[in-house]
Amino acid sequence: ISIGRRKMKKRKVVALSALIGVLCAFTVFGCSSQEDTTEEASQETQQEEEPEEEELKIIGTEAEGENVYKVILENNTGKGITGVAVKDSSMDGYPEDMLAEGDTFAQGERRELYYDSTSALEAQAAQEADADAAALTPQYDIQLTFDDESTLVLTAFPFDDIEEGVINLEDEVAFITYTSVATKDNMSTKEAELAIKAQAEADAQAAAEAQAAAEAQAAAE
Repeated sequence: ISIGRRKMKKRKVVALSALIGVLCAFTVFGCSSQEDTTEEASQETQQEEEPEEEELKIIGTEAEGENVYKVILENNTGKGITGVAVKDSSMDGYPEDMLAEGDTFAQGERRELYYDSTSALEAQAAQEADADAAALTPQYDIQLTFDDESTLVLTAFPFDDIEEGVINLEDEVAFITYTSVATKDNMSTKEAELAIKAQAEADAQAAAEAQAAAEAQAAAE
């Protein structure tokens, strides 16, 4: 009887050990599976949280090179922009429109402006070859044409100091606000544009008065 009881106890111990082994294996597998599931869920959440890269329409022709400027601009003028033309200081007038026919740079839209300054720099170098010419950095003016057929100019556009900017329209002048690449300061060209507008109006008034005086003198003679 004693021997029989020992065998039964031995069988119970073996069975209990096997059961514990199965439970441990299940627990390990379950924990591993849970960790894998948690990690996959975390990766999916990170992928969902990563913002998609914004695809912006282009003004001009996309290019690369040391003389090529790329600036992201947002239209905050309250109007649609139907024309963009860049004139450097060596030009007498504005060149062809950089927007395709029928294309409108809409209010609130962001776009990438590409401008190749190679020809401007070459013209400047040719001028500097003259001993009497002062060494100057080319000035770039951007003429904007709006959907109401009016035009305004962004004077002395700071291509060397801007990566992103906002085009604004207030007090009958267009201007840009941006963060300076050089100083990291918040910049606005509004005051400069207002000063240029006031000077242009004063010059026009002076010219009109001179014309009127000349006509009066001619009539008196």
